[in-house]
Amino acid sequence: MGRVRFCSPLIYGGKQSSVTSGAKLTGAGVTPEDKGSGTKGDWKLSEAQSAASAEAVRFLDRRRKNTADRQPDRFLIWAVTGAGKTEMIFPLIAHELARGGRVLIATPRRDVVLELAPRIAKAFAGVELAVLYGGSTDRWERGALTIATTHQLLRFTQAFDLVVIDELDAFPYHKNPVPLLLAAPPLRSMLAAHKLSAPLVKKLEASLKRGAQVFVFVPNIRSVEPLVHLLRQVLGPLHGGRGGTNTRKCPVPWIQGTSSKDPHRTEKVRDFRDGATRVLMTTTILERGVTVPRTDAFILDADSRLFDAAALVQMSGRVGRSKDDPAGTVCFVAKEKTSSQKEAIRQIAMMNAQAKKQGYLIDKGGRT
Repeated sequence: MGRVRFCSPLIYGGKQSSVTSGAKLTGAGVTPEDKGSGTKGDWKLSEAQSAASAEAVRFLDRRRKNTADRQPDRFLIWAVTGAGKTEMIFPLIAHELARGGRVLIATPRRDVVLELAPRIAKAFAGVELAVLYGGSTDRWERGALTIATTHQLLRFTQAFDLVVIDELDAFPYHKNPVPLLLAAPPLRSMLAAHKLSAPLVKKLEASLKRGAQVFVFVPNIRSVEPLVHLLRQVLGPLHGGRGGTNTRKCPVPWIQGTSSKDPHRTEKVRDFRDGATRVLMTTTILERGVTVPRTDAFILDADSRLFDAAALVQMSGRVGRSKDDPAGTVCFVAKEKTSSQKEAIRQIAMMNAQAKKQGYLIDKGGRT
């Protein structure tokens, strides 16, 4: 096993311990020569991704060498949400695996683990992979590469040479849609009246007509199911009230809701990701880690104290995650405009401006 020698906000790693296996990882094509460089050709990264990954690898190497010159102790990549951070860490993972080290990708939520696992397995085919979360079958497995919820890390001590904390979404820059501010009564008032505001219904209908799938975020669990029933009634005539069919050939409601207390959350998220469900009501449990190519997002009660600027940015980042649909609609639906909403919009606009300046934006036509 490896020893963690130093840390940074994003990446933790260290020198290879004397008890770390020195065996080469074969079958995955992971060698310093062909996967460790972090170049655009290796992982099909964009120019911006390649530059950031290469700098991150250099940062790790500098720390390991423990040179006398004063290098920064922390290395931060600040990137807008929803534009491919997972692929950007591939060169870092490959670089460590090629040294014979063990790598951990840690994330706070099971949904993100389930989202990452197939992508990592495909990128590192042949590398022994352990996927750990509450209820997983790999609970006691050891792998050269481990993906786990942070709760599972209580099982380990001094076990990894590189730890990637999967919290900062994402890199490089896509043009994240700047959220629209949509005035509406509080959600509890609309549910009590059994009626949604006309502007909100109009925006939802526009999203469905353009073929998008829709995230609807609410601040609390108790609002999820009542809103599901109301939206089925309000939007049913537009869609015909018909659900889709999932990959298991089972009929699926076209509007569903889920939360941290839902025992069927995994299945519902999979149905949404597969396109069988068009509208998914949820809480911040899905603010990160779920990627759908063509999607819009509506944050109801965006003025809630539970939604700070960081949460609003993360929820907005569910939109514009595909080069085929880089622009979409994000609506902050609220009675009042709060400082958190204004700060979230400021951050997204600032990142878009920086991306445009550096030539990284992808417009609606798929051009940079």
